[in-house]
Amino acid sequence: TGASVQVGVWELDTGLSPVLWLFLAIGSVELLSWIRGGGLRRLRGPAVAAAVALAIAIWVGVEATLAKGLVYPYLRQLPVLRSLHVNHRVAAIFILPLVIAGSVVINRWYLTAPKRLYVVAVLVLTLAAPLSYLLLPARVHLRSFDVTASNDNHRRIRDGERFPVAEILDVDDSEGFARHASARWPWEPIFGYQNEAFAPAVHTGDVHDVADGYLNMTNPSSLVFPSLNAVRPFERISLADRDKLEAFVARRQPDWKVPPVEHALTWLALAATALGAGVVLTPTLRKRRLDRH
Repeated sequence: TGASVQVGVWELDTGLSPVLWLFLAIGSVELLSWIRGGGLRRLRGPAVAAAVALAIAIWVGVEATLAKGLVYPYLRQLPVLRSLHVNHRVAAIFILPLVIAGSVVINRWYLTAPKRLYVVAVLVLTLAAPLSYLLLPARVHLRSFDVTASNDNHRRIRDGERFPVAEILDVDDSEGFARHASARWPWEPIFGYQNEAFAPAVHTGDVHDVADGYLNMTNPSSLVFPSLNAVRPFERISLADRDKLEAFVARRQPDWKVPPVEHALTWLALAATALGAGVVLTPTLRKRRLDRH
């Protein structure tokens, strides 16, 4: 699938609760019975469109997981998608829809007033299922991460500290904040799973170091909209743009150019968010209004 040799539980684990598997199996049997009973022929209008859209989404999701098929060879040429290296992880997109589907079946079963013992058994098994991860040996599953430094950074940020960047250092990404530094070699898979396409021109040292008319900080616009800003990929911030460097290292937004479509898409995203919120909240607001009357 184009994955690197570093494939482990992180890439392959798309496990579902055994309780969910049980009810998904029950729901699958019910669905087959509904289809055999002519359920598909009774679908009309929006329901047909929703069913077709669901089928297409499932097909594309399966192809993306397997990294082959009829559609995926074309999709993988798109920005961002062409930088993906571990297609196994795409299978995770099925988890939430399956949880929702299983919850519908479970809810239908619960409304039939099953014995309390069965309900308790289902709840206990559901809560106990994640404990199975503790059975994995440490060599398979990293179980700890020291968040002490992150918590300290968070506290200092809440107290008003801005952590301006002063240096380029050979540090891990997690150390950058505390050391007021930017990692010279950050891990960013968009440049290759092992950073093979990452080619910075900066050196370890003060971000204000000057060489050949450039400061010691990669111009971020060179990595997103290079032609619009008349720069080449990984070009450093020029001495003439020192004010932009000062804003950037102080974690403010410099005035680098972005294409008009970027602004349009931002407003479109805001409109879509507002529309989505309206769709979610409208039934609740309507119910409250009816209750008042």
